[in-house]
Amino acid sequence: MVVQVGEDVAGFKFLVRDRDTKFPAAFDAVFAAEGIQLLRTPARAPQANAYAERWVGTVRRDVLDRMLIFGRRQLVSVLAEYADHYNAHRPHRALGQAPPLGRPTCHPAGRKGCATSSTRRAASRGCAGRLRYRIPDTHRAWLDSQRDWLRAERLPAHAPELNPVEYLWANLKGTELANLPSATLGEVADAAQHGIQRVCASDELVAGFLANTGLTLGP
Repeated sequence: MVVQVGEDVAGFKFLVRDRDTKFPAAFDAVFAAEGIQLLRTPARAPQANAYAERWVGTVRRDVLDRMLIFGRRQLVSVLAEYADHYNAHRPHRALGQAPPLGRPTCHPAGRKGCATSSTRRAASRGCAGRLRYRIPDTHRAWLDSQRDWLRAERLPAHAPELNPVEYLWANLKGTELANLPSATLGEVADAAQHGIQRVCASDELVAGFLANTGLTLGP
């Protein structure tokens, strides 16, 4: 961390951390050598380090609770991409729905407050494409081929409560997939399939997933 900060390390006077045993004495010694005072928060007092704890909670709810991480390399890549999204694109209520680094600069061309289909596509390539949230062409082609019975709706950003799949995924993560020491992707798939069968056998559980979405089960 000190190496990454570089010359700016002189601007830091304090480092706030909890009392987790993953911080050895050598960790503290590195910062002490740079003249940084270590402040350890009280036990079981996350509010004493509110900014860091809020960040951890946000990244877990938005990303890590919805993914299966198979290694350090994937974790670092996912967190780096989300940090860019969090700082440059994710709306923050405390900032008037603007991201910390200001609003994105890639706006559709054309008349103010109005965008044509071509400018929307351009904006999608410039912003959403960079975030890897754009629907792949193969998926879009499949959706177009199923229009006689299937309609795709894009949900608002950061609104998992509108998607019952999010409730299903959270339920599986807390049961069958919780602390699963899987060695292969097949083991994960088997555990997920077992959880889906469990959910399908409970009408009350399925109804709970749909409660806040405005959706109903067809005949």
